[in-house]
Amino acid sequence: MLLTIDVGNTYLSLGLFLNEKIKEVSFFHTKKFMENNESLESLKVFKNSKISHVIICSVVDEVNYKLLYFLKKKKLQYTFLNKNIELLDIKTSVKGHIGVDRLVNIFYCLKHFKVPFLIIDLGTATTFDYVNNKQVYEGGIILPGIDISLKSLEVYTSKLPSVKFKKKKKIISNNTEDAITSGFYWGYLSMIEGIIKKVRREKSSDFNVVLTGGNCEYYKNLNIFHLIDKYLTIKGLNLIYKHIFSNEQF
Repeated sequence: MLLTIDVGNTYLSLGLFLNEKIKEVSFFHTKKFMENNESLESLKVFKNSKISHVIICSVVDEVNYKLLYFLKKKKLQYTFLNKNIELLDIKTSVKGHIGVDRLVNIFYCLKHFKVPFLIIDLGTATTFDYVNNKQVYEGGIILPGIDISLKSLEVYTSKLPSVKFKKKKKIISNNTEDAITSGFYWGYLSMIEGIIKKVRREKSSDFNVVLTGGNCEYYKNLNIFHLIDKYLTIKGLNLIYKHIFSNEQF
């Protein structure tokens, strides 16, 4: 079995794969792992003796050496993708200026979608990545993520409460907590719709829109998205492992 690990600013996302089928998914707080790098032992996935290889992408440098120490201690073979990213051969004019997790998402979408496409990731940061009709990554957009924005509202105001992000049916609310919930749900959706519209206008092109990241499922069943998949990055890692070690051409 293959274990994929996506190291993000908020969570480590782990996916256990048998061929292309996900057998198990786990999420672990990045901060907790930084405080105790043996804490991953608590996850069920590491009690599986059939892990043949681990493939990792990371956007948190401080985690990397601790994670590699842990994997070596477990005597697990691994591929650390931000040292092997050139193997992906993604055409881009901005190489070195994009997170490895976003490159993994692009690789996956190049396999599964016709170009052009726009990938939106609702993670710690909200990112947009555009690949044109020649399969070239042109660039993207970065803005604060939903959870970090909610947290900043709580920290930098004296009276606004802590609110958990969730779907809201009505826009106008008559109490503070619901007003914040509505503002973030509908505000981020309106921002996403607005940026999609502006990109279509700027590129004079229609395109597929893929939504991923920890908060993506709150926007499911909306017809502006062609795919909503919380597990896009770990699926991409599984596909990349297959590409690297079987020399498959995509």
